[in-house]
Amino acid sequence: MRKLHAHGTRHGAMSTAFEAGEQKEEEAEARFGRKGVTRRRALASSLLMTSSLACAESAKADDVDSIAELAKKAYAEKRLDDADMYLTNIIIIVERSGADPTATCVWYERRGQVYVDRKRFNDALVDYAVAEKRAPENYVSLGLLANRGLAYDCLSQWQEAEREYSRALSVAENLGFSAPYLLNSRGNVYGSLGQYAAAADDFDAASRVFQTERNLAGAI
Repeated sequence: MRKLHAHGTRHGAMSTAFEAGEQKEEEAEARFGRKGVTRRRALASSLLMTSSLACAESAKADDVDSIAELAKKAYAEKRLDDADMYLTNIIIIVERSGADPTATCVWYERRGQVYVDRKRFNDALVDYAVAEKRAPENYVSLGLLANRGLAYDCLSQWQEAEREYSRALSVAENLGFSAPYLLNSRGNVYGSLGQYAAAADDFDAASRVFQTERNLAGAI
């Protein structure tokens, strides 16, 4: 049986900051049209970037945990160039340390996420491929699948995007997560592929989840 992870923490790593959506389009417009790149905000409460150590601006160059904190802080402040630099430094340090290759898996995934946010989608796909290749046996990352789907989506590679979104939705279901933003994203892809019935099914499913969440919020 494969182990399913919404996030992973290796070497004091940040957990996946998967944010799957917060689409701008209104429901009627979203049915079969595209309104630009989806902003990723779904599941943020459970998949936020976290770290076990306090941030230290005076961190030593070889202190991976402290550099990870700097990367987390830079990402939160949308200083993506800095986040990229810190994560690249971590990758270099860990690889030069002779550690098991799986130790770099999480860092390639995090940097891939930064590349997506920087609209460097092909670079993100390269990092995700490395992360997946170096991942521990039976490890599956929801964040990696969803963000790779988004990278393909933004490159208009619809079939690849549908594949990754579908894999991410399967993982989310196994983890017990509702993922309406992912459903909307896949629905948009189905629309781009001309699979309008499948698109409608995804939009309807997402709408039901949103309505359920609104009802629950109103009852609290």
